[in-house]
Amino acid sequence: MPKFLLQDAESSFQRYRNPLNEFQHKSESNSFEHKQGDMQFPIQQYTFFQSTPIFPILGEPKNEFIETANQFIKNGMQNSLASMIQKQSIVQNEFKLNQTTYGCKKMCEIDCMLVERYFNQKYWIFQNSNQKYKLDQTKTNNTDWLKARMQHRYKSQIYDAFSEMIDLILKEGEIQMNSRTQLIKIQNLKGFQNLERQIQKAVKAERKFDAFLFEIQKVLADFIFSTIN
Repeated sequence: MPKFLLQDAESSFQRYRNPLNEFQHKSESNSFEHKQGDMQFPIQQYTFFQSTPIFPILGEPKNEFIETANQFIKNGMQNSLASMIQKQSIVQNEFKLNQTTYGCKKMCEIDCMLVERYFNQKYWIFQNSNQKYKLDQTKTNNTDWLKARMQHRYKSQIYDAFSEMIDLILKEGEIQMNSRTQLIKIQNLKGFQNLERQIQKAVKAERKFDAFLFEIQKVLADFIFSTIN
């Protein structure tokens, strides 16, 4: 066998006995696959910090921000409530400042009081609802406005009683009327007297006529002395 073939065979045998030469061993030892089994990842202790409602991140609780938010919410609710009350007050004031709106409201209160007491006799109280009439729009003061509508609203005897009450209340004045605890006596009671004869004694006993009429006078005075446009 030639000499060079023998050397190649010996070299091949050495590589078989030690397949990784120095260069190959160094190259393979530096590879990721070779190092993977020997790598040790550092395990650090994980610290958990409780997050806050305002800043839901890791860190120290920021109490000052929470307090600020609470104050903001509290003040916001207070401001909203104050704004709502102010708007309601404005609406109520505008409601009172309108003669037609406020006057009709007071007349409806009186209608309810009359129907509650004289339900079975309401035919003798109210005018025919189907009748047509035209109101005099030149009547701007409260007493004339009230009388003009009552004249077309109630039967003549009931209207006469209301008309007298209106004149006496206006003569009494706002201060005296507010301090009164008893009704103003009137002469035109014929219409109410006819109604009182027809209602049950239990109704009369539960609510005296003087107290009932005094409540009506208070409602009339509330409108008569109101400042409206």
